[in-house]
Amino acid sequence: MKSPDFAMPTLSDIELAAVRLRNQLHLAGTPELRVICIARFFQMYQSNHSMSLEASVREFLPRFVSDCVASRSSEFLPEDREALGSALEILLLKAKNLITPIHIDTIRETIAKISRTLDVK
Repeated sequence: MKSPDFAMPTLSDIELAAVRLRNQLHLAGTPELRVICIARFFQMYQSNHSMSLEASVREFLPRFVSDCVASRSSEFLPEDREALGSALEILLLKAKNLITPIHIDTIRETIAKISRTLDVK
């Protein structure tokens, strides 16, 4: 029987996704693309409440935050803003001890910049 599309990711799914993400980050030419890739990666943890994301946060959060700072808000779409918001919520729920106020403020400011840009369009 085929498993449903909404099945929770397993640890091996997350590890495979992390390998893919590393490859995507290596190939991504812009900070905006890297931000989107990392945000979507963190969204994988949303459905699995017991899985720790400590290793992923330690590996990808610094890049996520630095690319947020370097990104241009005009390059994002509305669904990208949603992905960033979702990723931030997941980080706040599951990685409170790893994410600092500076990280939180930087991600929130990026979301706000995207929102202001989308409102103007």
